[in-house]
Parts: sequence; C-alpha cells; structure tokens
Amino acid sequence: MKDAQSFLDQETDVDLSHEGEAPFHIACREGHVEVVRLLLDRGADIEAMTFAGSTSLYVACGNNMLEVARLLFDRGAGLEVKTKVGSTPLHLASRRAHMEIVRLLLDQGYMPELVALGGCLVVRELGWFAH
Repeated sequence: MKDAQSFLDQETDVDLSHEGEAPFHIACREGHVEVVRLLLDRGADIEAMTFAGSTSLYVACGNNMLEVARLLFDRGAGLEVKTKVGSTPLHLASRRAHMEIVRLLLDQGYMPELVALGGCLVVRELGWFAH
C-alpha cells in the first residue's frame, strides 16, 4: 500500500494503461481492496475497460474478489456493462461457480435474462432451470 501511495504521489496518471490494463484493473483482479480504494480516491475511472472490454467489476467478479466487488458497487460501478463479446459479470461469475459473487450481483439488482426452452424457464446466464 505504501508503494502504491508513493507511486501516486508522483502525480502519475491513475488510468495509465500497460498492455491494455490499468493499475486499477490489476488491483481489482488481485483483490487489493485498499489499492483499489486509493486509486478510486485519486480519480481512477471505475468504468474504464481493458483491451478485452472488461470493466473493473467484471475483472473483480471473474476472479472471485468479493470485497473489491462490494467496494466497486459502493462507488457506483455499473451493473449492466458487457464486454465486447457480450459477457456480463454475472455470466462470468456463474460460469466460474463464484456463488458469493453471484449472490452479490443478484442482491444489487442484476436481472438475468429469462428464456423459455421446451417448457422450462431457463436463467440463461446461470444455467438454472425451473419447471
């Protein structure tokens, strides 16, 4: 944390990207909650996308970083943002069986897409079925 603070004290651009990822995305992916908080306090763009079109919330959810995801929600991260291929944080978390993240997303109001298939109601993104 001290190194991150020193780095930012040098008036570094907090949204500086290296190979398509900003330090903010890396901190979200690795679960460094205090660094994420510091970067947000310094003006990091919470909706900035990686080269693949992933937001910070998508990165945190895909890597099962529950506390980072909570912080991002507290700071206003968008819930309905999709990657360039149409994947959502809920889709990725459910595919990777990160059930606490799935619960958090649903608790935050995410509405998965419901589809009727052969008499069954399918929550497409979660692979859940109801007859």
